[in-house]
Amino acid sequence: LTFVEDLGAFPIWVVNIGIALDNYVPQAQLQPWIDSAINSIQYANGDSTTTWGKVRIQNGHPAPFNMSIIALGNENCGGNFDKFHIYNSYYSIFASAIHEVYPDVRFVANCDVNLPLVDIFDYHQYTSTPWFIENYQYFDNITRKGPTVFVSEYAVIDGCGKGNLNAAIGEAAFSVGLIKNSDIVEMASYAPLFVNVHDD
Repeated sequence: LTFVEDLGAFPIWVVNIGIALDNYVPQAQLQPWIDSAINSIQYANGDSTTTWGKVRIQNGHPAPFNMSIIALGNENCGGNFDKFHIYNSYYSIFASAIHEVYPDVRFVANCDVNLPLVDIFDYHQYTSTPWFIENYQYFDNITRKGPTVFVSEYAVIDGCGKGNLNAAIGEAAFSVGLIKNSDIVEMASYAPLFVNVHDD
């Protein structure tokens, strides 16, 4: 959180809602995960009268971080079990519980935009330069009546090694489309932004 603050950015907290790559927490055992999510928001935003806000202050950060966007899960669709329906169920459970305590928090979903309390849809794309160039208009025809879009991960990964001009042209073309559709694409972040190219 302090790193985000140092950058002059705002935090988006990604909450683990009990779904992993190959398995998930049974629904009856989710309460500690829900409590942890709510406590983490209290740590970021709470004042000295709250348990976790007091801990943040004791840790040397008296001002709240004003965290207002929470992503519920990450890349939770597909896989070797019916993640889509499990995600929808778990998303609703977490969003309802958090919303009850923090009604002003906005939620990011990564599977289904038709759920209650979805403010932003999380979109990822890792592919080739031709795809990015051919699809720079990808968001032109997205409905403007639902959630906005956060393109939180995108990059050319095919045939570019650790990056080259060809990949940069594809990503730039796609970025033009994101900017052109900024009425629906609320945020975007380039996936390799903080990659350490020396980390093999």
